[in-house]
Amino acid sequence: MNASSSERRIALTGPSAREWLRRRGWSLSEETGPQQLYADEIRRHDFVIRRQWTSTISGRWTALDPDITQVTLVIEGDARVEIGGKESRLHGGYAIWRDRRAKVSLESPTPLALMQIESAGVPRDFISAERGDGAVFEPLPALREMLAGQISATLNSEIEPSMNEFAYLQGSIEYATMALLLGVEKKARGRDLYHRAADILITRASDPELTLDEVAEELRISKSHVQRAFRNAGTTPLTFLERRRVTIARTLLEDGTSPTSEEVDSVARRAGFSSTRMMKDAFRREAARARKD
Repeated sequence: MNASSSERRIALTGPSAREWLRRRGWSLSEETGPQQLYADEIRRHDFVIRRQWTSTISGRWTALDPDITQVTLVIEGDARVEIGGKESRLHGGYAIWRDRRAKVSLESPTPLALMQIESAGVPRDFISAERGDGAVFEPLPALREMLAGQISATLNSEIEPSMNEFAYLQGSIEYATMALLLGVEKKARGRDLYHRAADILITRASDPELTLDEVAEELRISKSHVQRAFRNAGTTPLTFLERRRVTIARTLLEDGTSPTSEEVDSVARRAGFSSTRMMKDAFRREAARARKD
């Protein structure tokens, strides 16, 4: 392919569609290639953006050039994808990230619309090493729409990759891709922080002296970071802890007998409440939440 090129409003069928895909990194058998393909693509050196629609598709993605990062946005349709032996289901709103080492196979027996960016200007470091060489993820909607909108607007324009203006559009799309990948990592880190903090609260729920400051100190982060992680999960640390203590208290009270006041006081202490009154108030709040749900 030329170092710089643009192909817009491509419409291909049968062998021509399969050959077009083969030249863009697909390994297809004669039986699994699409019968129809519509596409737009702009290429400038080590930067490519494309939009494609296929009637059906099944095959493997071959290796990328060194230093190239590829992000694929699923715009419409459903597909099965396997990356490094791990199988996932794809539908609109999801995305695939991969570098040159990732082994990816994809199958969609129904129409599938994708947008892709391939670039050496998007550092691999924006995705954590724990994700391996490729991954399926769900981007933050605003960042996904921003990237898809920029790719679509550029492909719909009359701007060619040889024009001076294109370098600025390329930079904008690359930065939008980095923002999308960074947003995924922040989201993942937030979930990880929530689970780590929740584990501490569950383990130490029966300790009435436990404070949020202690949880933050154990995690070596600020208290506001802990609060934000729980807020993103739709709750607060104190609500989570209270509900855990209510669960413990209910378990202790489940012997079917009517406890004495001394036994109720003992249950409150063992469940982590500082007093019986605090436990009863927590039970009332939990009942109110249940009615609301």
